Amino acid sequence: MRRRGKESPNVKTRTILTYSDRFDPNRAAWDSARCSAPDVTGYDYCSMRGIVSREYGYVDPDGNFVAERLTRPKKPGLYTAYLQVVDEYGAKSYPATASIQLKGNVPEIPKPTVQLTYPTGTRDNPTLEHGTRPTIHWRQDDPAGHSFTGYEVQIMDSQGSLVISSGETSQNAPAHSTASWQVTTDLIRGELYQVRVRAQNPYYWTEWSNIGWMVINSAPSVVITNPNGPDAYNPTLILDNKRPAIAWVQSDGQKNYYAKMYIEILNETGDMVYNTGWNAYQNTTATTNSFQVPTDLPTGVPLQARMKVTDDDPNLWSEWSNTVWFYINMTPTVTMNVPSGTQANPTPMSPTPTVSFTQSDPDPDTTFTKYQVQFINEAGNTVLYDTGEQGQHLQGQVSVQSVSVPKDQPLPAGAKVQVRARAFDGFVWSAWSAPTWLLTNRPPTGNITFVTPIYEHDTPVFTVSVSDPDGDAIDVTVESSLNGGAFGIIQQWSGVPSGQSKAFTYGPLPQGNYTLRLSLSDGKGGTFSQIYSFVVLPLLIKGYVTHTPEWESYRLLWNEKHPGTPRAADVFWAGEAFELSATVTDTGTSTTKPQAVDATLLETGEQVKLGSSDRIRFSGQLVNPDHAQSLRSGQTYTFRFRVHWSNGLVQTDDVPVKIQGSMYDVIVNQIRH
Repeated sequence: MRRRGKESPNVKTRTILTYSDRFDPNRAAWDSARCSAPDVTGYDYCSMRGIVSREYGYVDPDGNFVAERLTRPKKPGLYTAYLQVVDEYGAKSYPATASIQLKGNVPEIPKPTVQLTYPTGTRDNPTLEHGTRPTIHWRQDDPAGHSFTGYEVQIMDSQGSLVISSGETSQNAPAHSTASWQVTTDLIRGELYQVRVRAQNPYYWTEWSNIGWMVINSAPSVVITNPNGPDAYNPTLILDNKRPAIAWVQSDGQKNYYAKMYIEILNETGDMVYNTGWNAYQNTTATTNSFQVPTDLPTGVPLQARMKVTDDDPNLWSEWSNTVWFYINMTPTVTMNVPSGTQANPTPMSPTPTVSFTQSDPDPDTTFTKYQVQFINEAGNTVLYDTGEQGQHLQGQVSVQSVSVPKDQPLPAGAKVQVRARAFDGFVWSAWSAPTWLLTNRPPTGNITFVTPIYEHDTPVFTVSVSDPDGDAIDVTVESSLNGGAFGIIQQWSGVPSGQSKAFTYGPLPQGNYTLRLSLSDGKGGTFSQIYSFVVLPLLIKGYVTHTPEWESYRLLWNEKHPGTPRAADVFWAGEAFELSATVTDTGTSTTKPQAVDATLLETGEQVKLGSSDRIRFSGQLVNPDHAQSLRSGQTYTFRFRVHWSNGLVQTDDVPVKIQGSMYDVIVNQIRH
């Protein structure tokens, strides 16, 4: 500070103090190249030198301290003037002082006043400011009519610490005017601030204005409360609702009014499935709200949702809410296929029936993992058989499952039984299917009887006897297989009354191993099957041509005399007698017997009927002395043995003989000797 003298119309001599300050060494210097550049604080340090405010005071000749600038001293005497400068953080310099002897008696003039007009809130009810750089407004009045030459606005936090100041800023405003200043840096959203202003005319600063409180509007926050699955592996399960409601809790530190919302739903890979758009309004003061999705969402896949909201500032969005996961699952349905009957007209089935049902689910990639089937009595009060929850692994939206009642746990015979089923898709059980009805039906039984042994070409009689415990008529099928080959139907009847027998013949049969299969059906699900085996035996004839004992002795004697040219047993002299014999199959108790056996010399047509005492071994003789001339030496002749069986089969056996020489060769030699 320094002092200088100047004449005045009202005071012959007075002294005016001149106040000057230097700079904040942390921010500024007289050399502009060395001052701090403007930064987020909003101050131009090169021009304001790091000083945002000044505090004036003086002590008058009576020792009274006055907290204002010394401009119009009243009393003559020694004054001490004080000046402190304040930086942007509210730190004050050490006081600068100067003493001066003044004549006093300077006429008083009215001091100017200032009134803060924005913000006007109180600490408990602050003015809500939506911007982070609000404009401060005030009214300034000078009753003496002086113009306003400067102002200072201070923004302080709720504890009174300086946040930002306009600094002592020049203005040129009328004595009665309004003024404003816009904060030059962003204030913190959600923080409470207090504001004051003072104005300056050529002589005085006004007192600091009233304190106005304001809060900088902060973005609201939002938390989705339903659905609330934490991740794709633990989603909230939503059943049978493709348009679920999203519910949330929202909060706002200032006003609790919520204008807009934005919701987006994505699939597991982050692809957009649905969003509300950024102009969806809720316009509510409620801190809880919900929104029902207006379009069908995909089912059977994990979905994720998140959202934002605004308060009454439609451009100030909250941060993203929590991300929640959910899974829409449609409940499967089950329909019985078998049985398909009603209570009035049940489906006839065996006491251990096999039933089937169709399980359906509209969700893609469904895997049915469980099922359960129940068999319930007609009154509906007793479960006759329950599969319990059984595992399965059938994939696809539609599949068919079959279940059989165990053979050792048959349903009551002759009872009406209702059947129902349900299925589990890995998330939820279906409802029980509508029941269908069956009538337990006992299967028929039967048997085939026939007489053995059976020989080839026989046409045996087979007798089929059938019965049904429920008295049902029976459909009968008999099939045959030869030597392990395919079965073929050999006899069928429909509607054979229970207790009756049916006979049929099958043949003539070639020899071999036979299998018969008897199949019975009562037309109500009851069936019966039985296998029978038998062998069709072969029939045989074996013929023999030998020498009579006399001629055999001649043959043997010849061989003794002619060892170099022996005669085999099948070599005959022309004209000697032929001993003929045949053996046929012994059929034992069978009615199939040989009816006639004969032998024919094919080259001459001579035939001999063979006789037998046991119908097994047959014999006879062909004697014709003319053979000595008719049968030629060195030739082979054939006897054909033939049997006629009672079953119509005719069999033959050919026996060759050789002619060598004539019987007279033997007879003459015998006579000579």
